Amino acid sequence: MSHEVSLADARGAVLAEDRPAATPEYDRARVAGYAVAAVEVEDTRRAAPVVMDVVADLAPHDEPPAETPLRTAVAVAAGAPLPPTTDAVVQTDDASRRNDDVALREPVVPGKNVLSATTLGGRETVSVGTLLTARTIALLGAAGHERVPVVAETTDVSR
Repeated sequence: MSHEVSLADARGAVLAEDRPAATPEYDRARVAGYAVAAVEVEDTRRAAPVVMDVVADLAPHDEPPAETPLRTAVAVAAGAPLPPTTDAVVQTDDASRRNDDVALREPVVPGKNVLSATTLGGRETVSVGTLLTARTIALLGAAGHERVPVVAETTDVSR
């Protein structure tokens, strides 16, 4: 018997029905966090966080801004598109947000926590029985799905 869950809660579950997926034109966030240009946070340390303005909050079905100002961050849900001026995602656990500012406590390298559009492309359907991972959730989010039917959850999926 299946039930529906939000994409945010779908990781580790098994898809109960085929769902159309998109070939995304943007890189996507592998995890929830803050999209940044990696070079702007390379000197970050827990003792000396980098503080940036948060200029947008993006969900998987949102369109990203065409560009973001220097030394700013974009809050992203897992599966959300990344603005073309960003190339990495600092996980939520490595950041502290206060209103429109975020203190980033960990450096990232380009591509960190990013699902590349080139590696996501080419799938038109996520098939019944598929274990939902960050990659498949990003494909479903890119197609505009906010909830999906699932049949089971597994505890053995590396998150």
